[in-house]
Amino acid sequence: GNYTVTYNVSDAANNAAVQVNRTISINNAPLNANAGLDRTLDSSSVNLNGTQSSGGVAPLSYQWSLLSRSPGASIPTITNATSAIPTVSNMNNVGDYTFELEVTDNVGTTDTDTVRITRIISTECPDPNNPLCCDDGIDCQ
Repeated sequence: GNYTVTYNVSDAANNAAVQVNRTISINNAPLNANAGLDRTLDSSSVNLNGTQSSGGVAPLSYQWSLLSRSPGASIPTITNATSAIPTVSNMNNVGDYTFELEVTDNVGTTDTDTVRITRIISTECPDPNNPLCCDDGIDCQ
């Protein structure tokens, strides 16, 4: 946005200088929440990653929440839900778990993104070398 700054200066004897107005333009990139890639894994826990969120006015703050889960799936626990990289545990049942990341910048602008974690058992992972299908839930992309 555009901002106008006004300078009013005087010396110790109260002699005033001419008032000066300056216009400053600040063009911030739009805020973009990025919750990472959807993943399939054989683990009851995973680290989510919102560090690729960008834009807005720094610093950014983060809030993760469970948006949905498959019927009958356990209710996972999100530890450090206000960090860029929280840990999710207790995904004890196979199924889909969708998490929402809400990012807020320093002036209150918000953006959201979601990531789906599909919990499987290892025999369901056809290609263990595929970074979207891994067995540790922590180090996969």
